[in-house]
Amino acid sequence: MSTPHASHRRTRRLVTLASAAIAALAVGVLPATQAHATPTPQEVEAQIDTLWGTLEPLVEQYNGVHYQLTQNQAKQAALLKQMGLDAVVKTSAGTLSRTVSRISSSLPSGSPVAASSSPSK
Repeated sequence: MSTPHASHRRTRRLVTLASAAIAALAVGVLPATQAHATPTPQEVEAQIDTLWGTLEPLVEQYNGVHYQLTQNQAKQAALLKQMGLDAVVKTSAGTLSRTVSRISSSLPSGSPVAASSSPSK
């Protein structure tokens, strides 16, 4: 017969072996997670500088075109007022807008005409 002390050693040895086997199995079977390198602040600043270099000319171009638009709209309003047509144009534009909306709402959804007549953003 075995002594209680020997039985305790055997149990401890089995627990140790079982733990080692489970750990080895977990390391070998479970997929490794991918490491994601976080960019350094300098790398982020370099990316921002690169993107800004691409974006800045477009912003300047937009600002120039928008300025021209507001100038042309002011000239148009002054010319229409001078010709006495400012009220007529506003009324006609409102009527035209309502007519287009009415026509496009009566078209079946999915029709090519309905898709092309819907206002784009």
